Amino acid sequence: MKKNILILLFLAIVLNGFSQKKSVVSHAIESIKKGQLSSKSINKVVNNISSSGLENIVQFANDSLIENKTSAYILISLVARTTTDLNIKEKCIDVFIDGLSNNETVIAARCADIITEYSKDILTQSQIKSIYNVAVGLRVKKPEIIKYIGYIGGEESVRALNNIVKTDSLITNIEKWNLKLALAKCGETTELDYCLNKVKSIPVNDDVVYELLPDLVYTGQRKAIDYLVDILLSNEKNCNSANVEIDQKILCGYRVMEFLACVIVDFPINFDDSGELATDDYVASLKQCREWINQNRNSYIIKADSYSPAECY
Repeated sequence: MKKNILILLFLAIVLNGFSQKKSVVSHAIESIKKGQLSSKSINKVVNNISSSGLENIVQFANDSLIENKTSAYILISLVARTTTDLNIKEKCIDVFIDGLSNNETVIAARCADIITEYSKDILTQSQIKSIYNVAVGLRVKKPEIIKYIGYIGGEESVRALNNIVKTDSLITNIEKWNLKLALAKCGETTELDYCLNKVKSIPVNDDVVYELLPDLVYTGQRKAIDYLVDILLSNEKNCNSANVEIDQKILCGYRVMEFLACVIVDFPINFDDSGELATDDYVASLKQCREWINQNRNSYIIKADSYSPAECY
């Protein structure tokens, strides 16, 4: 009899602990839906969670209501950012990888965005292979994931990217472009030359600067960055001013300064806390940058590899 009472007491304690953890998660989910989640609530979730406890949040991620699903993925991403437990972080990344093939477009897109926040160095080999497999199977090739595979780099990434090209007969032109960019980032010179020549074939204007130069910066390859340097040094006025009241064209180098500040080590101008270039005088800053480039044209160093060297813009 005494033994049975002890067993029941133990079960009650376990179930109560489980209920409390579930309650913390439920409260956090509701707070996210109301836009009221505090850092205190996040810490409560992290403190009450274990590797197995993540299942409480995943239950919401599998809910039939899209509102609960999206809130659960937001919470998992916050847990992954906050926790110092590498096992939990790894399980969170597993959830995001699984989410890439979610039938809900908004969930798959969110997972793609979240995955690109992680350094490739914390991924397991199993997770990398899963990303390859998911990318091959996706009907719509999400640019973030294709580019992330390029960021992972190495022979396996090149094989995976080429496999997508060979096996998907319905691939779009935009998807082909992203695949070539990813291969260029992996160091494939044929694809780099293709991308660079394609961009160079279009006269420099606002569309090129805002839409195509970030793609070249993504590759992190010196040939590509050298082309941005050429634009920085050019005296051709092909871009519109950010000031709508100014009708005349300006040098495109003013915008290119921002790209190069992101990607070149010890570039003479940087960003302030608000993410803007730390200058009140763009004319003087462009002059300073040009002088520095002329002195360091053959020796400048591109910043260490990341998903995109220009992710600060």
